[in-house]
Amino acid sequence: MADRAFVAGLSGVPGSGKTTLMRLLLRHYPEAQAVYYDRFHPGMTETQIRDWFGRAGDPNEFALSDLIGELTRQTQIQPGHQPRPLVLFETAFGRAHRATGAFIDFLIWIDTPLDIALSRANPYFWIPCNATRRRMLRPISSNG
Repeated sequence: MADRAFVAGLSGVPGSGKTTLMRLLLRHYPEAQAVYYDRFHPGMTETQIRDWFGRAGDPNEFALSDLIGELTRQTQIQPGHQPRPLVLFETAFGRAHRATGAFIDFLIWIDTPLDIALSRANPYFWIPCNATRRRMLRPISSNG
């Protein structure tokens, strides 16, 4: 038996369906533990994000010590535990972030077309440029 839990990584671009797949898998495997990268990622301003992408966007620039600690904690096996526990790890980086990627035993890459993924992505990624654009993005009501 392995000395730690089996980690299935769920990865893809923002809006690809990682969270949706995670929910479905947790419903099917209720004993599984879930670890979400989004709960640990460093908050970044628009300028910091632009600068990071300008430096080639290397995910290894992020130390993510709290996330590594959580993965370490979730993957420890209690003595006498049978069968090998399952940990589902949702991350945009897959194995590209070496420290967190080292935990992943099996990686599922969700290959969603970018136009669909961006239309589903968290509003965090939508940066309205002005008030006119914000008005345009509001839902149209039946009252006009």
